[in-house]
Order: sequence, then C-alpha cells, then structure tokens
Amino acid sequence: MFDDTQKHSRYDWFPIATTITLMGLTMSLLIITSLVKLPSFDGAMMLNTARTFSDTGKYGYFYNEFFSFPSQTDGLIVILATIIFKAFGEGIFTAQLPNLIFNILFIFGIRITIKQFTPTPWYSMLVAASVVVVPGFTRFAVGGYGEIPTLTFALWSFIALHRSMLDRNLKLAFLAGLILGAAFITKVIGLFFIVPTVSLLFLYCYEERKTISTAAAVAAGGLILPTAWEGFRMAQLGYHGYRQWWSLQIHQIRHQSGAGAIDHTAINRIFQRAMSHLSILGHLLQVNALASGMLLATAFVGYYFARKTLAQRADRLLIDLIALTAALFFAWWIVLLPTRGAWLRRIEDGLLALYICYGILGALLLRQAQRSPALHRVFIAVVLPVAAISILRCIIVFAVQVPASRLSAQEVLQGAHLLADLPPESKIFGVGWWQAPQLSLFSNRRFYNYEHWTIDNLQHLHEAYFVTDGYARVLGRNQVNFVLKSSPHNALLASPSVAIYRINAFHPYPAISRSTIRASALPSFMNRRGFNFTLSRGIYHDFWSRPESEIVLGRTNEQMLAITIFVPRSVIEAHDGSTTFHISSPNCVDRSFVVVPNLNSFRMPLRCDASPSLQTFVVRLSINAHAPFVRQIDADNRLLGFIFESIKLMDADSRPPAGGRGAVATMATPCHHQSCSSGKLRAAQHLVATWQ
Repeated sequence: MFDDTQKHSRYDWFPIATTITLMGLTMSLLIITSLVKLPSFDGAMMLNTARTFSDTGKYGYFYNEFFSFPSQTDGLIVILATIIFKAFGEGIFTAQLPNLIFNILFIFGIRITIKQFTPTPWYSMLVAASVVVVPGFTRFAVGGYGEIPTLTFALWSFIALHRSMLDRNLKLAFLAGLILGAAFITKVIGLFFIVPTVSLLFLYCYEERKTISTAAAVAAGGLILPTAWEGFRMAQLGYHGYRQWWSLQIHQIRHQSGAGAIDHTAINRIFQRAMSHLSILGHLLQVNALASGMLLATAFVGYYFARKTLAQRADRLLIDLIALTAALFFAWWIVLLPTRGAWLRRIEDGLLALYICYGILGALLLRQAQRSPALHRVFIAVVLPVAAISILRCIIVFAVQVPASRLSAQEVLQGAHLLADLPPESKIFGVGWWQAPQLSLFSNRRFYNYEHWTIDNLQHLHEAYFVTDGYARVLGRNQVNFVLKSSPHNALLASPSVAIYRINAFHPYPAISRSTIRASALPSFMNRRGFNFTLSRGIYHDFWSRPESEIVLGRTNEQMLAITIFVPRSVIEAHDGSTTFHISSPNCVDRSFVVVPNLNSFRMPLRCDASPSLQTFVVRLSINAHAPFVRQIDADNRLLGFIFESIKLMDADSRPPAGGRGAVATMATPCHHQSCSSGKLRAAQHLVATWQ
C-alpha cells in the first residue's frame, strides 16, 4: 500500500482536472441511463418480486400462479428495491435506482482498490472512471441485473479483508465475511468470489499462523447472511417447499453451468470447446480469438511478475483475490460452460475483474515510471488521451441510443397505463416464458400464462387480453404467432415495444391454410422421421403434442387408420379419473379410448367412402389430461398432453401392429421432459387397442 499524502508535481493539476472531468462524464452517463432506460426483462422480474414483497410481504411474484423466489437475483438488492418502491412508488428511475447505487459503490470501490498500489491520486480515479469502456458494462450496470451488485459486494469484501490484514483488525475481517455473504445471496455466481477467498486464506494460514484468526473472523461473518437468508426462505416456503425449491435450483445450476455434463466425452471435447469459446469471446470483445487469448495471457503473466514487486502480504492477498476471481470466471466460461450459454452477461464479472487486474498492473508501471520525470510524462501522454477518447466514444454511442430508449420507455408506460385501466375481472395473458414483466411491473396487474390454460377454460372467459413486449416479438415469435393465429383479436395498441390485443375467441390451434395443403405432397403415413410440421398443428418439434392437435394426411383407397402415441405415467397420475384419448375426422372417425402409461397404439376403420384420387384427410387428436406443471418460473411448462409416435392410413387387410389384439410388449422409449420422473423411461408398456 502506498501513501498519497506526499507532495506532487505542480504539473499534476492537468491529469487531476482531466480525470475529475472524466469521472463526472461517467457518473452523468449512468444517471441519465437510469432516467431514460427501462429495466431489462430479467431485471423487471426481480423488480416484480420487490414490488410484491413491498405490497404483500410475500417474496415472489404472480404469473398465472404465485412463484416464490423466482428470480436469479436475490438478496439485499431486492430488499433495497422494496424499500425504494415502498417510499417512492414504481417508476423508471426508482426501478433503476438500486443499480445506480451499486454502480456508484462499485466505481469508488475500484478507486480505493487501485489507490492501494499507487501514490498518484489521479490514476486511481482514471481507472474507476474508465470502467464504462469494459464491454457490456453500460448494458448490465443498469436494468435490474444482479452481476454488478454481486461484484460490488465482493470487491468491498476484498477491500475490507485487505485493510484488516494491514491493521490486524478482526472486526474488519468479520465485516469482509459479512459482505462476502451478501454477494452469495445476491447471485449464485457469488461462489466465484467465495472460492478464491477461502482458498487463499487457507494458503496464507499455512504460511503464517497469525492469519488463522483473520480467516476465522471472515468465516464467522460469512455465515451470517446466508444462514439468515435461508431461514427467511424456509419461513416463506415451508419445509417441503424449501426442499423442492432447492432440488429444482440445483438441477438448474447444473444444467446452466455445465457442471451436469462433465464426463469422459466432455473432457475429450475441452480443447475444441475452448477454441470455440475463445472465438466467441473475441467476437464479443470485437477482436479475433488469438487477440482474446493474448489479452488473458498478458494479464496473468503480468500478474505473476507484478506480485513479486509487492512487499506487503496484504497487497499480495488483494491482487491474488482479484486475479484468481478473474481466472475462475474465464476458466468456467471457456472450458465448462455449454456453448448455448456463452453470453457476454455470464463473463461480465470476469471481464471487470480482469480490468481491475490491468488497472493494478498500470499502477505498478506508473510507480516505476515516476522514478523518471520523462517516463512519467510519457505515461500521462499515452494513458490520459486513450482513456478520454474511450469514455467519450461510450458517451457518443449512448447519446445516439437515448432517443430510442426514451421512445421505448414511453411506449411501455403507455401500454402499462392502458392495462391498469382495464376492468379488474379481465384476464391479461402472456405466453410461456414471454410474460412481459416490464408491463406487469408498471401496470401493477396480474398476468396469466396462455400455455397453462386449456381451451375449455379459455373459452369460458368473459374478457381476455394478450400482451407482447419487444422481447417476445423477436425471441418468442413462434409462440406469439401461435396465439394470434389461433385467436381472432383486435389490436388496442401496437408498437415495437408493446402490443396489446383483445381476444374475441379462442381456438386450440391455427387452421392449416388451403394453400399450405395444396403446396404439400400429402403423405398417408408420418412418424418422427421426416415429419411434416407444416401439415400439423399443436405438435411441437420435440413431438410433444398439446392436449388438442391436428394432422393432415393424403387418402386414396385406404380403409383403416392406425395411430401410436406415448403417454407418460405422470400425465395419467395427474388426472382425476380415467384418461381418454379422442380421435376424430369429419364424417369418418369419432372414437375415444382409455389410455395406459407409456405406448398406446390404436387401429380403427374409416366410415366414410374412399376415392381413387388423392383427398385431404384431417385427423384431430385430443386427450383430457396434461403433464403436471413444475413450480419453477423457467421450467418447461408448456401445456403438453402426449408424445406423437406415428400415424398411418392403411388398407383393411393390412396386418395389425406386432403382437396382435391386446398384446403387451416392452420397448425402450426416451422421454426428456420433466414430467417423466427419471428423465428417461427405460421400459415402456406397448398396448394395442383396436376397435371393437
């Protein structure tokens, strides 16, 4: 650590004045962003939790049903948002204010961290102000995201731990642990800060036994908030709900982090994945893969040599903590994380930790340069213009985006006011994951999930509305189109950011157009291989079917219809009474069958006359049950009835399925939906149900 109270050159007024100006520009950018930019999709989900907690005392939010602890961002940022909403209500600025507070704390945390390694006051301020140039910072610093608040807690914990080792102050060590616990309860990525802290304290204790008391104080402080938070969670959920929540959460963590995919084949693909992710990282940073690899290598080589110049153990611990945090993030993101999740957001904290490492290396270079006035002037002449140009570039890019951000906010607020004025008994629907949380937040209305409602329940509604936001219109286009094409509607509001439709009638699926039928080669047989989805409605690409679906075939002289479906046991067990499967075709077939778990095959005659010329043959399928919903906000909670296997038109003298009438056989059938309890049903019962 260095003291900055020494006298500085009379020429230091220029870099000091410049960095104060740049800091002012950085703060202005963050404040203006908070005034004009809407919360993000994920951020609005977190803020809905805060609003509900403020209004009802229940921690969660409503989307078709109440979800407890639904967001991936929790802890003190939600509590802070709750207090702000309670005091000032819901608005764009109050929604962004929690993030703005953490941004200010983060920037000053960077300044204090860099200040430990240089006696030059302007340099630490410059590094703090220039954080806006890190790719993704201006995007994820606001909007309700939890990455920056989590990193802020970790950084201040490292600062407190550093000071505690300098002063031999156990109270500061306890505070460091307390703050680190806050990082963990904010987001699960808090583990990336706990692991280096625990590991390094263990090593430092091995080197010097005096560190044991510091480590014990950190551990004691670190347990308080997680223990209190888990107690709060259990009080909200109850014991059974608490166990179920953690079971689902662990499954999601393993699935999204890549930890659940570690096996010998994954290890063999490490090099290939690493090269692919370095290329993705280069794209995100707007450099090539080699440059992104060099960026990492240079930082860690520089860290190795810089660490040797530090005399005090506390300074070495501080740079160790930050460097190891960055290393863990990049090792996970490059090697372990599935490619489908290799987003900028998931490496943002790693990039910021890497940026702080570079800031420390710059501070140590400046320390060396100060021994020569000429080198000192060169350092200033290079660093200041580069930082100033980079910050000004960010501000220009932001200024260009301000009109679009303001327009989007106006459109969403207009839609929210329209929804707030609808009759209280009206139902407002999103579809699947696309729940329009921004509109829900600012309208203070309950939204429902279209995919959780059967067609019978929908048709009994007196007044219903369907809402989409900008996210759904782009990313959820197929689901949105399914609803709109299935349901005659009137648009009450249509803009790029929000659309609100009044639904006049509900139908189970969109009609297959005549032009689609004329343009298709109508088959008499379809199974999973080569299935023509343009000739079906209500069947997804994983061959799950909604409770109602439709398939179009081509018929000539065939006299029989054969259908095979798969019904998971959980679908049947979730339904009271017998589960029946209905098959119909206008004037030809109208039959119902009781289904059993697993494979069911049906064969029946056609009562309508055949024709030697090809005719359109429409088959409608329905089941009076659906897969049970998982009480997790991001689970696959589509309305699913059965899994399609095959359908065939055949001659009357064709042989029935193998095994004959009523035969039972065993075959392997995969099932990857969560309603199949084991994830894969290894054995399935094959029931052949024929007409009588």
